[in-house]
Amino acid sequence: MLEKRTYKFDEMADYLGTRSAQGMRRKLNRYGVEFQEAGHGRLRTFTILSIPDPFPLYCVFDLGIDYRTDFKKLRDFTFFLLCDDDFSGRSGEMMEEYLHNGGYQISRQTIAKYIALYESKDLIATNGDIVYYRVYHEGQLQKHEVITKELYCQAWKVYWQKRREGEDSEFAFSLMYAFLKGVPRKQNKIVGNAFYSDTLNTLSELVAESFLNEKTE
Repeated sequence: MLEKRTYKFDEMADYLGTRSAQGMRRKLNRYGVEFQEAGHGRLRTFTILSIPDPFPLYCVFDLGIDYRTDFKKLRDFTFFLLCDDDFSGRSGEMMEEYLHNGGYQISRQTIAKYIALYESKDLIATNGDIVYYRVYHEGQLQKHEVITKELYCQAWKVYWQKRREGEDSEFAFSLMYAFLKGVPRKQNKIVGNAFYSDTLNTLSELVAESFLNEKTE
């Protein structure tokens, strides 16, 4: 992770992935990093003076995440995923509703993309536990509510009983919906990979720092 200290040319080249001094400047400037240069050629040094937001830097240069990512949205999602136990145990649909209720406009598709991203880095995984919930409408709004496994199974029992009695799927579904006052859904819960706990802790600290800096600006 980039720190406020002096880096030799080769150190900075390895971290930023370029051996061009101009390329190094461009990458540091992209993330608002303040720095000073001294020396020439391979003897050049870079002294990092200020890093306004280390989170996107860490994502790009330490985790290998695409620099074109919307890091504000990724930061917001990561904050709730790692810092809010109530959030991490929800389904993708429920995560979307939870975020929207808090004023964070992150779609279900984007949430799924971020989950897949962190899974590809082996930072999170599903542990076999399942969250059961119902989806229903309240006016024009789609709502979600956690239910028990027993209630989930009872709802589907209503559906399959009517199907066995010869009723069509539409009618059986309507009875199941009436019984549950919603549609039964389930999804695996997300957990952090303990092997990468240091990385997860660093991410958690960086997003918390980013939030704090944003609120105090």
